[in-house]
Amino acid sequence: MQERAGGGSGAWITLSIAVVMFGIFLLGLKWGEKDIRAMDIVFFVAALAAIPLWLVVAQPLLSMMLLTAIDVLGFAPTIRKSWSKPESETLSSYAINGARHALSVFALAEYNLLTVLFPIAWVFINMFFVVFLVWRKSSILLSTEV
Repeated sequence: MQERAGGGSGAWITLSIAVVMFGIFLLGLKWGEKDIRAMDIVFFVAALAAIPLWLVVAQPLLSMMLLTAIDVLGFAPTIRKSWSKPESETLSSYAINGARHALSVFALAEYNLLTVLFPIAWVFINMFFVVFLVWRKSSILLSTEV
């Protein structure tokens, strides 16, 4: 969608991220943590429910909004897990991901809501998660020192 909206080579980053995330998903099925909670299932079902809507929507912008929402909902279980186990996430990877998405915005050939929505959303989500991890790690560290 980004490519069709004039995103140019900046849209390739989104494609590469999708391929890598699918690979991580497959690896997670075999070796990932299996601590699945009811809330994880709720977010998974919500993300799955949005997929048929995305497939039938004829408007590219609405489709991009649904795809972004699906992706964000898929990240919610990571936030839930990181509340109790912030050490299980690598802070630098989220900082790098946020920077990568920011750079992908600069690489876009054309700027419109369709081309910038996904990467901008992930800039904010990754930066939020970096702050969240720093806060959780420091609060756990402080509580163990007292």
